[in-house]
Amino acid sequence: MRHIIFQCNLTTTTMKEKLRAWFGWMQESNRFKHLIAGFLAAALCGIGAAITAGIATEYKDWCYAGQKGGILGIFKSNNGFDWLDLAATTLGGLFGAILHYLAFGHIHL
Repeated sequence: MRHIIFQCNLTTTTMKEKLRAWFGWMQESNRFKHLIAGFLAAALCGIGAAITAGIATEYKDWCYAGQKGGILGIFKSNNGFDWLDLAATTLGGLFGAILHYLAFGHIHL
């Protein structure tokens, strides 16, 4: 009978590099706060509240940093609107909606 030995070539440094590659965008800016806010909004009020809160905060950022060009961050950067902040809020909202569904048995939109 032949025994096959598997070797794992993943070291601690390569795992850290892989995690940074996948989740490095969460360490920029205040995206963790966006994730938590989306989670709380969806857990309490539904996924629609989280998405609305994310869009409202990014619209506020766009208006505040405002009029530096571009339409919502598509053509020029540094105009306040950040798609990754909106994605973090929505991702947190998704987790909050799952918790809301598990706790109450229905989803509020």
